[in-house]
Amino acid sequence: MKRTLICLLTLALIIAFVSAGCGDKDNTPSACATRFLEALKADELSDVENIYPYGQIDPAQMVFGENSLNDQAEEMFNDKARGFDYMFGDISEQDSLATVTVNVTAYNLGASISELALASNQAAKSLMDSLAKAGQAPFSAEANTALVNQLGQAEKSYEQTVKLTLTKKGDQWTVDEIRYDSDFFTAITGNTPATLSSLSAAYKKTMAESASQEPSAQSSPGSQEPEQQAQAQTSPADYEIDDMDEAIKAVEDYLRLDDDDPDKPYIRVDSEDSAAYTVLCYELIPNSDGTNSEAIIGYFLVDKVTGQVSEKDAGI
Repeated sequence: MKRTLICLLTLALIIAFVSAGCGDKDNTPSACATRFLEALKADELSDVENIYPYGQIDPAQMVFGENSLNDQAEEMFNDKARGFDYMFGDISEQDSLATVTVNVTAYNLGASISELALASNQAAKSLMDSLAKAGQAPFSAEANTALVNQLGQAEKSYEQTVKLTLTKKGDQWTVDEIRYDSDFFTAITGNTPATLSSLSAAYKKTMAESASQEPSAQSSPGSQEPEQQAQAQTSPADYEIDDMDEAIKAVEDYLRLDDDDPDKPYIRVDSEDSAAYTVLCYELIPNSDGTNSEAIIGYFLVDKVTGQVSEKDAGI
């Protein structure tokens, strides 16, 4: 009887040891990163909440905003974004922090969107108009259709090496939250965030140039009496620019910017001389290290005496 009891205890210890060994093996940074990536590709992150406790990752909504794309376009973008391949590189581990290097090959969605947006046709215009309102209004039917057709032709040719960071919480390794401005998100979406930022800056510059070329009803010669026309053609603006704030306001009025527009570009005085202020209009593009880069929309000269605004080449 005693011998039987000893055998049973020994067997229990062996089973416990083996089970513990399997658990440790499955809870390495490499194993947890693999489970996370496979769950992301299968859209099953809810099954690995112990490894990734931040909820689902919806690439289309992170890029375009909620309710911007129709179901077909959103499904197409997400399928392509989740269709990436990967291989692990170096893995480092120190105390409760770990880094897994991942070589990602993804669909070049950024290039596909850029190719569509820069085409000279109605589909391109519809897409750019919709992108300008992304997150605020649904895409037009034409923009959704064009996007679906374009993404369907995307090639899996975008390659980027990124790092997944993990943190050990208690005994469990967890993948740190994936954000829109992370290198990993850029990789699986084929550089889409940077592409959209560049397209947005170019679009706003084009709109600004178009606005500056359209005569306002207030200054239109055809809407004035002959004496007023002569005065309008020979007189300067009716106010002087006394400080930098007034120069910025003059450019905002020139570009017809809306203070309530969440995508309103930034404006600051870049330099000045005795005759004019040079005012810079730009957007801030987030970098993966938490800093921002400036995407220049244009430079503008504001005459200190007349208050008149004119465009200046960016190469200054």
